[in-house]
Amino acid sequence: MQPPLTRGAPERTEQDLLAAARGGDMTAFAELWRRYQRFALKTARGLTTKCESEDLAAEAFARILQSLRNGAGPSRHFAPYLRQAIRSAAMRDARPESSEYPLESADSLPSPDEFAHVDNRLIVRDALAEVSAQWRDVLWLSEVEGRPSAEVAVTMGLTVPATRALAYRARQYLRRHLGDRLAA
Repeated sequence: MQPPLTRGAPERTEQDLLAAARGGDMTAFAELWRRYQRFALKTARGLTTKCESEDLAAEAFARILQSLRNGAGPSRHFAPYLRQAIRSAAMRDARPESSEYPLESADSLPSPDEFAHVDNRLIVRDALAEVSAQWRDVLWLSEVEGRPSAEVAVTMGLTVPATRALAYRARQYLRRHLGDRLAA
């Protein structure tokens, strides 16, 4: 008779990894890096060239590690914090030497029509601010980060069916809520 198959240790949640990294556990931070390296590179590539994207991602991870060591940084969800750290690194790199711009550059400014997408982003942001934290989390993890339901369930401490139902209800609410606002 063969012994029953056993599974390895359960995957650690982001909260556990962040807490451990904050306490100096480099293995925990390495696991966060492993999970989010592709996400970081993809985010950075949307902001700069392929060569520079690796530098942006590395700088963001380094700054987050420093924040964690100082007792700050993210405590729940790593991806939004990482995304913002990458954006901040890109902004620092793009910042001009001088804050003065010559007047002739005003001719090349985009027209107001080109900013229409910003209004839609603000509408979506405001709608997300109105939903519960649990709905926001499940939407972020499943829709924005593209994580599978099983991974979202582990991260949120729910069952897979409960996670799917929660995501469905949150999407339905947003469709109804945003339908009127975005149509206007």
